[in-house]
Amino acid sequence: MITYYTLDGKTPVPCSCGANSPSADWRVDLTKIGEYEVSTIFLGVTSCFNDKGMPLIFETMIFGGKYAGSDDEYLVRCSTWDQAEAQHAEAVQHVQKLIAEAELRQADV
Repeated sequence: MITYYTLDGKTPVPCSCGANSPSADWRVDLTKIGEYEVSTIFLGVTSCFNDKGMPLIFETMIFGGKYAGSDDEYLVRCSTWDQAEAQHAEAVQHVQKLIAEAELRQADV
């Protein structure tokens, strides 16, 4: 079953289909690091739920770098704004680690 949501501040609340359209307010965070971009957004719709039955309505993805044009993707989803901020920070740390590892490999060459 597909369920639609809107944000009341940072709190997702169910709404009727098409009640609100996505806006810049739906972006939790965006971080650019070198050739990578970490993006966390509020989706506003879900057909996925976690093992506790909570809707997975926030999404973090990493674009660019090793993920550019690749079938290997970084994508995680969660249920709350606070979780989305935490998963964004984890994705930024992941990118920083990838960059540091690449720099070490280049230094060894």
